[in-house]
Amino acid sequence: MSEQNQENKRQYLEFIQNNISRMAQNSLLLKEITAVIFPIITIFLSSELLANPKLISILIAPILAFGFMDAKYLALERKYINLFNIAVKGEYIENNVTKTSLLYDFSLDKEIITQDKKNKFLEALISWSVLPFYLGFILVIISI
Repeated sequence: MSEQNQENKRQYLEFIQNNISRMAQNSLLLKEITAVIFPIITIFLSSELLANPKLISILIAPILAFGFMDAKYLALERKYINLFNIAVKGEYIENNVTKTSLLYDFSLDKEIITQDKKNKFLEALISWSVLPFYLGFILVIISI
């Protein structure tokens, strides 16, 4: 492999890795916001929650929204990891046929990165890093 191809490969893999890191940082930020803000709001509103149970839905709605966004970021992160693996190997499977990837075209082709069946949004939503975290907050709010 020529020196230029090696440099292109390195840059392409770095490009994909930056996207993976961005998705992970966004997911972490959502968890940090949830972990800091919602307990504070729940403590301040605990007496109002007892008097007006409708406020529970107002607290649960943003937690659900954050959970869905977190799952979306996790699904995208998994897709980019799949693309990274494709770029390293140089081939992918489509309809049970092995195809060669244009390794260093700096493409984020969604057709290639969606071939992995583990990239489904629902699987990301019920993963160990999303569902237990947000479900825990919902159960605490409901139990008040």
